Amino acid sequence: MSPEKRKINNAIGKAHPNVYTFVEHIKRDEATSRVTLLQVSNGGQARERQKKWEMKDEAIRKLEQRLSNGELNIQEFLRLVQRYCGI
Repeated sequence: MSPEKRKINNAIGKAHPNVYTFVEHIKRDEATSRVTLLQVSNGGQARERQKKWEMKDEAIRKLEQRLSNGELNIQEFLRLVQRYCGI
């Protein structure tokens, strides 16, 4: 099942909602997204990133630095970075 379909099923609570329920869900989702975009464009804070994603990004940056310094070859880099990418 695709992530989009799973998101809709979880949000609506049904695998096969009728068209009116589906349209109502889309309207609510669009309104929430619009409010978030307006808040960010007006200088509001974006949602803070989770610590685990910050740590993964930092680890990948360190591996990229080691690759550019010649401490790792491309195969070693790819082997090490895959643990942070879910591959």
